[in-house]
Amino acid sequence: MARLDTAIRGFDTAREQALAPTAAIVTAATALDAADAACAIGVRAEALEARVPARAALPKARTALAVLPLRLKAYGTALLELEAAATAATSLDEGQRAAVRAVVTGGQAEAAAADAFRVAGKTALPAYDALDRTQSTWLDRSLAGWYRNSTEAANAYDVLIGDQRAALQQARTLLRRVDAARRPISERERAALATADAALASLRE
Repeated sequence: MARLDTAIRGFDTAREQALAPTAAIVTAATALDAADAACAIGVRAEALEARVPARAALPKARTALAVLPLRLKAYGTALLELEAAATAATSLDEGQRAAVRAVVTGGQAEAAAADAFRVAGKTALPAYDALDRTQSTWLDRSLAGWYRNSTEAANAYDVLIGDQRAALQQARTLLRRVDAARRPISERERAALATADAALASLRE
């Protein structure tokens, strides 16, 4: 039982660390999309406000993509240890073992979905890097007084971003698709965790 307790704690940590990078990538894409919308209307004050979270989020997304492979490997190892610890815990009844197995199966599906998200994020990030540079260039020019009014500023941004729109739309579509596929898998894993927690409650008592 001591091994199982350690395995559960290790699983909790590994899962949290594996899922955090996907959230960072979503946050960065959402922030840059919001800044894109603000720049597109040509209002400098709104663009400045929207760029604050975008500037902060993009480096975190790059870091998230870099660490995600190791985080997913650790998650997979933690799942295997959880399964082995449950098998070795002779005091578990069959219902409790089944609950832990459901967590392991769900976690493996969750890890695979997160890895698919990693691949999509790696594919999409160059478009968001280009968007970030374009927004920065446009804002520098706006602050330097290049544009006489919001209409002129909006038109200038449209010209700057024009050649990037197709790639950016592909990146957005890709991230939304893999994120939509990932979410119900994580919901099922959360349900399996709740079931396992209830099944193992008597052991904690």
